[in-house]
Amino acid sequence: MTLIAECWWDSAPELMTPDLLERGSPGALGPFRGVTTNPMLLLEACRRAEPESMRRRSAGSGWDLYLACAARSAGFLASRKISVPFCVQLDPRCAFDADSMLRQAAEIRQRIPSATIKVPMTMAGIEAIRLLAPTGAAINATWGFSVAQLVTAAHAMAGGQGTRAASRPRHVLTLMEGRIGDLGLSVHLGQDETAVRAAECVVFEAAYDALRPYADVATLLASSLRPGPGDQCWHLTTKVGRDVIITLPPPFLRRPGLPCLGVDYGSVDGASLARVVGDEMTRRCAAVDGFEPGEFDQLPPLVKTHEEATAAMERFEYLACHG
Repeated sequence: MTLIAECWWDSAPELMTPDLLERGSPGALGPFRGVTTNPMLLLEACRRAEPESMRRRSAGSGWDLYLACAARSAGFLASRKISVPFCVQLDPRCAFDADSMLRQAAEIRQRIPSATIKVPMTMAGIEAIRLLAPTGAAINATWGFSVAQLVTAAHAMAGGQGTRAASRPRHVLTLMEGRIGDLGLSVHLGQDETAVRAAECVVFEAAYDALRPYADVATLLASSLRPGPGDQCWHLTTKVGRDVIITLPPPFLRRPGLPCLGVDYGSVDGASLARVVGDEMTRRCAAVDGFEPGEFDQLPPLVKTHEEATAAMERFEYLACHG
């Protein structure tokens, strides 16, 4: 089995099914070379993986319980001698406060020294990235919904790079591909799955090209992938032969499964491509200068993703207080 690109597990690692875990060599996380988490995913782990004992170990706040869940996941990897990037997201309630995010990053690194810090690509988040990069922390710039955000964050990362490439931490830039369409472009393109998936592929292609000058700084990571249209999966086709990371959550693995070379996932047809490249919002999402930094915080997919992540953290607060 040869995968089309580097794949990371998109959930708490302790929730991986034995059949997947056994697909790798000893000391490997099955076929995956990294792990991404977020408040929604760790909340699910908190509910499913010995939730009562986890809550008893928390210090009484939602943030403490969240860190305890992240530490549990890191411990799962360490106990199996698995050394892969492990991404822990900052509290989304502080996504617009750079100072608070820097304090949280320090807390995460104290609790989980090897953690990759997930920082949102808000205006404040990009400032936090600029200040965090020189500290040697590995960074996953997340909530990417436009090429402009990705390039701005890459520039912030590059400002903190040392001179020796071998000693640099591995940074990634996350394009939340399916959320661009589902939570944003679908308003302009309608609910036609073919058009929405085609537009997301256009944004991905533009992002990959725009980030070439930053290839020694960070790797593009494509998350929130969607099957479709129909029984195809255009999101996977665009990743073949690319130096890119794909995150795979359990629901995606049920359809279409692990992305393997030799499988025909279909490709964007000419008519769909012509339709979406004529859409103004698709063009803006795909352009390096499509949005000014002052517009990042108001991007509809970012606003909606912030709301979802904040709701998960509020649930952590409830669990910490009420069990």
